[in-house]
Amino acid sequence: MSETISKHIGEGFGKGELYAALAYDAGDAFGGMKIKNVMFDTTGKAYFYDSGMYIGASADGALVIASDTSITLEAPTVNVSVTASSAFTDPVTITLTDPATTVNGLYSLIDAGVTWTGGNIVAVRGKVAVNGAGNNIVSATGVWAGLDFADAIGLGTGLTCAINAEVSSDNATCPNAIVYIQSLPGSGANFANVPYLVFSETAAGTGSNILFEVGHAPAATVPTLTSGTLFYHDTLQIAVNKTAGNRTAYFIPLSTAQGSFTTAYPIVTTYATTAISIATCTTGISIVAPTTGISLTGQMTTGISMPGALTYIPIQIGVKSADNVTPGEGMKLAGLTDNSGGIQIYCDDGGVAAVGEVISPFRSRYLLTANQSGGVSQTALFAQLVSGGTGTRTYTTGAFRAAYIFNQQGTTTLVTSAECLGINQATTLAGTMTVGVGCTFAGIDINIAGAGAISNSGTAAGLLIRASGTPVWPVGVQIPDGDTLTGISIGSCATAGINIEGTHTLALGIGSTTALTTATTAMSAVKVQSAFSATSGYHVGAWFVGNYTGAGAAGGSVYALRGHAAVTGTQTTVGAEAFIVGVHGRCAVTGTAYNSSAVYAGVLAQMLGGGTWTAANKVYALWVDNQLATNPTSGTVAMVGIRQNNNSGTAVVDHVFDIYGANIANFINFDSCISSGFVSSGSVGSTAIHKTACKTIKILIDGVDYYLIASTVVESS
Repeated sequence: MSETISKHIGEGFGKGELYAALAYDAGDAFGGMKIKNVMFDTTGKAYFYDSGMYIGASADGALVIASDTSITLEAPTVNVSVTASSAFTDPVTITLTDPATTVNGLYSLIDAGVTWTGGNIVAVRGKVAVNGAGNNIVSATGVWAGLDFADAIGLGTGLTCAINAEVSSDNATCPNAIVYIQSLPGSGANFANVPYLVFSETAAGTGSNILFEVGHAPAATVPTLTSGTLFYHDTLQIAVNKTAGNRTAYFIPLSTAQGSFTTAYPIVTTYATTAISIATCTTGISIVAPTTGISLTGQMTTGISMPGALTYIPIQIGVKSADNVTPGEGMKLAGLTDNSGGIQIYCDDGGVAAVGEVISPFRSRYLLTANQSGGVSQTALFAQLVSGGTGTRTYTTGAFRAAYIFNQQGTTTLVTSAECLGINQATTLAGTMTVGVGCTFAGIDINIAGAGAISNSGTAAGLLIRASGTPVWPVGVQIPDGDTLTGISIGSCATAGINIEGTHTLALGIGSTTALTTATTAMSAVKVQSAFSATSGYHVGAWFVGNYTGAGAAGGSVYALRGHAAVTGTQTTVGAEAFIVGVHGRCAVTGTAYNSSAVYAGVLAQMLGGGTWTAANKVYALWVDNQLATNPTSGTVAMVGIRQNNNSGTAVVDHVFDIYGANIANFINFDSCISSGFVSSGSVGSTAIHKTACKTIKILIDGVDYYLIASTVVESS
């Protein structure tokens, strides 16, 4: 043994420095011996406690630190420095083989206590410092995580992923984000085209077709999503778990336009059965000042679907001012090109005959199922043209309409039962509609309201029917057979209920083309019924005026009112008493008549004064004319029939004729009545008296009774 070894071991073994170093003292000190170098052979190891913990080498250049429980490195800073070499692809490797329970390949824990008052704490941080200008970098990743399925295994209830970021909190303190991605460009650096997040696949169609998934934990059984890759027809596919185990595919539309792109969310071709579906919301879609808010092109089953139960404003374009009349808050349409509008709907049939029940570019349906008692107006379609502001506006040209409907071009032919309608308001009643007192039920309600007034020097009408071009309406307003109980009902009007002006061949035709059928008792083709309660003036239930303008020597006939009652066909059955009367005038007192100055008459015939009379054939206040060519085989024919039908009563008619007026030359003028008439052709003599063959007829002249003699003896007597 050399002197050095002997010195350190000590004589008698146990008294030297090495002995003291190998033996623990009360303070577990190693003894304080300084050893310069120790080299083990190829199989040698430094053991601690037992053979389970050692430091050794498995081969030249391969150091092994082994422990049967754990290895702890304690220091303020632990540095692992690896010299770059092409021989080392993984300088630091942690390998766990076939774990049986929860295990972490690398676990880093920072226990931040009360002494941590600031600064950045990172449990695991990876960084690659890229140096050397001009080098072509193939791939550089600060932190890389991978999940390799070497064998086919079944999906369990756990979570399998390459990266799992988890934040837990038991109090009100919440993190800023679960995952935070930040770019730190240095001086002169430009990250304009550097994406924050990249989803990549090694080959097209081999990667996942779901961009990301949100909601509850994934279902145990993955449902079959829509076929396709991650980029599915210009959309990104994501999965949403609204409830546990309910996994649904959704798609985010993409646009290739940059900046203020013309189309924000394109949904192309026919891949979308429902382009946009919006559930319950306060405002479904709000669009402010775009070039085109929403453009739906191509063929689709449903363009925009809003099935929400509490959707107050599904689509809002512009903002209504608080006072409803202030400009500048809604979408501005002034100064735009022709045919501009807040909403434009252009449809066509594609050159193919349509098949279906009802096809319409715009359909509005408001289904009412609850009892409506809140006093709110329920309107299926509401169009309003507001002349806003408090100032005065003058509209020089153009048309201002709340609604403009129908424009036909070319030649259109309607056959069978086809209809072409500018406006079609159809009300379908499956049950009973009860309209109470003070209520209104109408197909179309044209209402003007407010406290203003109309100063009319042109045309102002609630309903205007006109022709601005060459064609004219054959019928302005038509009510087909049996479609209404009352065709037109007009209430109180300040001036006139119906005013017909201008030049007309037939101003008012009732049954002029097809005769009216009024076979039911008490029905009339025309019925004018009015009530008058004033104490002065006069009232006319129906006033007909026919003003004739003379045209030189020519002349014509004018009938202000003409009555014509005709019997057509052959009547073979004798029935109850009937009256066929051209004009029927009646006067009835249903109350109490008490006016000694009043005149009551069933028919009043007058010749009014005025004008200049130069020549006339006959002037009659009442004209009675009989134009029968042959008399009936039975019955009586008379020019005037005067009957007292109330024979059973006590009322007595004072006079058959009541003639009043001093300027009457003759009582009766018999003209052309001698030959075969009721005036005898001969004379009975100037002194002939036939007392036994005569009767007298009482007449009253100026209050004195006189008697006319009527004889039964003909002229030859």
